[in-house]
Amino acid sequence: MKLVFALAIGVSILVLTGPARALPDGKELYTDCTRGNSFSEGYCEGFIIGVLSAHMSPWVINLQKGRTYFCIPGDVTFQEITKTIVKYIVSHPSRQRYRADVNIWTAATESYPCKDG
Repeated sequence: MKLVFALAIGVSILVLTGPARALPDGKELYTDCTRGNSFSEGYCEGFIIGVLSAHMSPWVINLQKGRTYFCIPGDVTFQEITKTIVKYIVSHPSRQRYRADVNIWTAATESYPCKDG
């Protein structure tokens, strides 16, 4: 939980103090996730967590008429989720030009489907 809070603060500071930046596409997110320095990796993980958390907000679920499109098990770490998203981006080069949030959402939906029942 402390990691999530620290990442949220870090991303907030970047957003508030950094230059304006359009939403990254899948290729840009992949670059950030694999750059090999803690700053880029923190941005990558924070961006992914932000997209996934926004999807799970009660307001969004209400807009989706109660449907949840992915269900990430509680024992999966943020690092594992990030690796899954990066693997998806690498495995789908034709989709890298789409916004990063679309790639994240699609990867989560395919990798962590909800079980019926």
